Amino acid sequence: MWAAPIGEIDSEPDEIDGISVDPAGNTIISGVFRNRIRLGDNTYVSRGEGDIFLASYSKKGVLNWSKHIGGSGDDNTYDLTTDGAGNIIASGWFSDTVDFGGKTLTSGGSVDMYIAKYSPAGSLKWAKSFGGVAGAGGNEVAVLANGEIAVSGISEGDFSVDGQKFSYGGGGRDSFVIRMRPDGEVVWVRPVSGPGAERIRAMAMNDDGTVFVGFQYRGVLEIGGKQLKSFGNW
Repeated sequence: MWAAPIGEIDSEPDEIDGISVDPAGNTIISGVFRNRIRLGDNTYVSRGEGDIFLASYSKKGVLNWSKHIGGSGDDNTYDLTTDGAGNIIASGWFSDTVDFGGKTLTSGGSVDMYIAKYSPAGSLKWAKSFGGVAGAGGNEVAVLANGEIAVSGISEGDFSVDGQKFSYGGGGRDSFVIRMRPDGEVVWVRPVSGPGAERIRAMAMNDDGTVFVGFQYRGVLEIGGKQLKSFGNW
């Protein structure tokens, strides 16, 4: 067993939001820091408000590598997982312009969602953003051993995914399930929307790629042509 300190001597909070163990037994983490953070011998200074860190630790708790991701705005991470080859898939949201390690993304609205894929050594394979004029964020991620991906997102307005446009259902927010190939190509998008508010809280895939989601909602919900009505407030 082991434990590794992560942080810095300052008043700003640091947090770990995503954790996964790859097939080789390395522990991969993602999180957010403000001001400064230290991971092993590496110290990073945030470029804006919140910045993202990504790190890999060996079976014995030795830092393999770490990365600093962030721009001039507020950036955050939500979930992280690994596929059968040890590739890392991370989701979250960002504002303004962010370099994810060789790919620069710029938000179309106040905040956009992102999903990014890194090699087991931490090199960026690809990064994509989805959103609209209003705020959007990436949430739960599920990945099969062969690299097939499903990611959920939320939006507070009209939402666009690789040219596919979805109108806002109203209420507090809409949710989306996005199915992707290992190379980042979008296969399909399914909105979870209605006049109330919706939030996907859990997601998984079986071996044939069928996606299962658990969510909370308020009011009336429309998903896959089926309408559901909440019994209480949520």
